[in-house]
Amino acid sequence: MSDPLKIVIGFDRNEVAAYHALCNSILNRSSKPLFFMPLYLPQLEADNLMWRKDRGSTDFSFSRFLTPYLASYKGLVLFMDCDFVCRADISQLFDEMPLDKCVGVVKHDYRPTNATKFLGNPQHAYPKKLWSSLMMFNCASARVKTLTPKIVNEAEGSYLHQFEWTADHRIHGFDESWNFIPNHSEGEPKMIHYTEGGPWFKDYRGVPYASEWMEEHARMSEIECK
Repeated sequence: MSDPLKIVIGFDRNEVAAYHALCNSILNRSSKPLFFMPLYLPQLEADNLMWRKDRGSTDFSFSRFLTPYLASYKGLVLFMDCDFVCRADISQLFDEMPLDKCVGVVKHDYRPTNATKFLGNPQHAYPKKLWSSLMMFNCASARVKTLTPKIVNEAEGSYLHQFEWTADHRIHGFDESWNFIPNHSEGEPKMIHYTEGGPWFKDYRGVPYASEWMEEHARMSEIECK
């Protein structure tokens, strides 16, 4: 049997439904066994893995860079924001990761024009925005191994989110269909990323592709204990 694919997902206490629907959407389409790990901030703080004062817009804004550490710096491990829904076999994404690269992302050129996003959080524009929303870490890389809890907690946000911890030529670019942004991306999505706000928030029930998430959530909710 092949080893489970390791997937770390950001968990925010304001987006519990999003987390579970994402896991369900991945699970229902994967051809390989999976290992899920939520980044739950109270547990990380209790274990002295997170002590940053600046939190960002979600509970996992910075803890996402603990992903290689939590995977014991072994193999390939995927981090994802929780505000996705999956429409394809996630094992394909692991197969597409070149082993001579240290991290794989979708290299968005995303320049938001709105001042706020979900829950009134400020919308900031910066280089490589959204690249860190989906990251495939190759833990064999020496540069990935530099992402220690100390660095994750004490480095500048730009150092982490703008990938200053590695060289640009070591960053693989996945097809944009794996991190498809409504009203920005083109083509057929493999995973939809509701980055400005998803339909689990009442103010965003009408966003593009809202029905995809609502249907996934409904399927999850129909499961009965027998």
